[in-house]
Amino acid sequence: MVSSADPAANVDYRALFESSPHLLLALSPSLTIVAATDAYLSATMTRRADVIGRGIFEAFPDNPDDPASGSKNLRASLAAVQRTRAADVMEVIKYDIRRPEERGGGFEERFWSPVNAPVLAADGSLAYIVHRVEDVSEAVRLRRIGSEHDQVVDDMRNRAVQVELDTVERVRQPQRANQELRDARDEAETANREKSEFLAIMSHEIRTPMNGIIGMTGLLLDTPLNFQQRQYTETVRGCADSLLIIINDILDISKIEAGRMELETVQFDLRQIVEDAVGLLADKAFGKGIELSCLVEAGTPRMVTGDPGRLRQVLVNLLSNAVKFTATGEVSVRVGMQEGAVTSAATLPTVPGGAPAVALPIFFEIRDTGIGMAKQTLSRLFQPFTQGDASTSRRYGGTGLGLAISRRLVEQMGGNITVTSAPGAGSTFRFNVHLEERPAPPELFLPQLQGLTALCVDDNATNREILRLQVASWGIIADVAQSGPQALTLIRAAHAAGKLYRIAILDMHMPDMDGIALAREIRADPTLNDLTLIMLTSVSSYAIADEAVRSGIAASLTKPVRQSRLYDVLVQVLGPASGLKIPSLAPKVLPALRGRVLVADDNAVNQRVTIGQLARLGCRGDAVSDGVEALAALSRIAYDAVLMDCQMPEMDGYAATREVRQREKLRGLKRTVVVAMTADAMCGNRDLCLAAGMDDYVTKPVRIDALAEVLLRWLPLVEPTMLDEAVLERLTAETGDSALVLAVLADYEQDAAKYLHDVASAAEALDMQRLNLAAHRLKGSSLIIGANLVADLCLRLENPHVQVEVIAPTVAALRQGLQATVASVNKRRSPDYSRPPTAA
Repeated sequence: MVSSADPAANVDYRALFESSPHLLLALSPSLTIVAATDAYLSATMTRRADVIGRGIFEAFPDNPDDPASGSKNLRASLAAVQRTRAADVMEVIKYDIRRPEERGGGFEERFWSPVNAPVLAADGSLAYIVHRVEDVSEAVRLRRIGSEHDQVVDDMRNRAVQVELDTVERVRQPQRANQELRDARDEAETANREKSEFLAIMSHEIRTPMNGIIGMTGLLLDTPLNFQQRQYTETVRGCADSLLIIINDILDISKIEAGRMELETVQFDLRQIVEDAVGLLADKAFGKGIELSCLVEAGTPRMVTGDPGRLRQVLVNLLSNAVKFTATGEVSVRVGMQEGAVTSAATLPTVPGGAPAVALPIFFEIRDTGIGMAKQTLSRLFQPFTQGDASTSRRYGGTGLGLAISRRLVEQMGGNITVTSAPGAGSTFRFNVHLEERPAPPELFLPQLQGLTALCVDDNATNREILRLQVASWGIIADVAQSGPQALTLIRAAHAAGKLYRIAILDMHMPDMDGIALAREIRADPTLNDLTLIMLTSVSSYAIADEAVRSGIAASLTKPVRQSRLYDVLVQVLGPASGLKIPSLAPKVLPALRGRVLVADDNAVNQRVTIGQLARLGCRGDAVSDGVEALAALSRIAYDAVLMDCQMPEMDGYAATREVRQREKLRGLKRTVVVAMTADAMCGNRDLCLAAGMDDYVTKPVRIDALAEVLLRWLPLVEPTMLDEAVLERLTAETGDSALVLAVLADYEQDAAKYLHDVASAAEALDMQRLNLAAHRLKGSSLIIGANLVADLCLRLENPHVQVEVIAPTVAALRQGLQATVASVNKRRSPDYSRPPTAA
């Protein structure tokens, strides 16, 4: 019996063992678990009752779905201890630790550095084996993080080797080892941050002179140049634009890696953003003969809150790659709700009125029929500066940054991105983001469309399905046909059965029988006169439109078809015959403005969209990416207005505007109009813009009609040009005879009264066929001499389905426009005529 004076008599050795801060297991010689520390149980997410008395490999089984993790090395180590009665130090191995069901189940990846040591009995036999591990998952994670920087990778590798060789010492001194790992992590993060900051600084420094080149070449293009000079200057401008895109990509990836990329929160129309992104690539796709289609599935929320600029950037990046690497076939975009995902509104703010905001998982799928990629390429596809073909003789250019930026942006928006591909089988990129749903205005779809029958004809299966789903969302019952002959068979069979189709949507470009030929076959059968024909074409031209009208086609649409535009056309062409109440479909006439506008926005895609909108309004636009660059550009060029994004890196729009006003005051300069582009038009934000010295504001995402309304208050309105001098100069150059051009102008002046009389008399009699023909003739003559205003007015009257109520005012406007055009013709023919200066 041990004396009570002995202090060890009162020690509970099992409790002492279990309370150890180290990760320990005590195993019997047969490898049954007899004791475990609380730290080990916590690390493995198990309970003591679940492991004591069980074999170690029974209590901690392998992950059957991950052959890389396993207990093979551990079995060998324990067997060696049983055999030699000596300790065995193992290399770092990967374990998949099973999670309890209450924590979601499955496995969690961990990396451990184990030591197995024997405990011998008095007679030298093996009493226990102590299995001790150190969790070095953090070290492995840091080694992965440091892989982007060579020096850090080397340092991490040396440290990892040292850690593996000195495992026993590190077990004895865990605090020192952990401190070393923390230091290594800090070094890796510092090095990565410094690299990103260096790239950001260099990108900014390079982009500043590039903006100067672009701005100055733009000014040069506004001066009189001969053909060769203009060609050279446009080449310089195009190369500068291409280089600026690369620089912007480098800046984006640098900002993301440095943690300086911030997302906006704006309410926007999801379908509009998707269709805008597709529209940006439409010309490039159709130029290669590729079908480009887009489907936003029914049930997808229309109004959401998020960052539309960055979402559009991801879509444009993926679509650009799809079009670039596809030579034949198609590129399609599909958007919808993530299947099986759970939505949650617990932590989201509420919209005005108290309605909860719901985070919805929205998926975006971009599929192409391009060259595809090998499996080894997919593993490194989303790494910066990585391309599928990295050879110097590669066929496709690019920096390899687009996909890396897209992945980081998607992750910042709470989602992930994946790709499936195979050589020669195309690629499918799929990503999802969480967007907050907001109340949307009610859809104005007319109930009278429900129950109508339609036939969708297209040789492309994806386009057929998209058309069917689009019209089905309005209650139209649709069948599909993949060729003209098949469509004729279906139409005639339906007619014979007494179930006539009401609408036929025809693709223009189909093998064997195109849309025009199919329309003529249908119109040749008088029993099918009630069938309304709509044509889809990838090329918009007057020749095709004229041929379509002569073939009995009611309306033509350019692909990819916006769903809202298809609806408007259906209502328009069906209205007169079906008694539908037609909403106003008169196109908004955008004002013609004059001026040079600077766009300051840190998103390259937003820059492209805004400059395109300015071009439609008649303005020349240049782009910069922050307030510092905006100030530099304004010091070189006297811009008529600045569209200033409020939230930008380096210097935001508020600070830049204050600096602009300060410079104007000190130097006595003319005040430059600054229009804020803000994500929030609430009163407080408006006041903040005005207090910074801004003159006006437009909310993001910017719509062209809203932009036109704002700029109309600050920029001069250009009266419509009666005669386009560029057209007349080109006509002179082509014919080589200025006297012939004057003769053409004289003929136009002489025939103008007759043309106008024909149009007016047909309009008064509401003779639509004669009105269309007379307007078409006048339009053709007007286009020859560059009388664009008259041609545009004639185009409205040329539409066989022009609304009656707009005919009279259009004819009145045509009469005034033709009078002004004739006056310009007379002035142009006078001997003392001198060409007016070109507007900036």
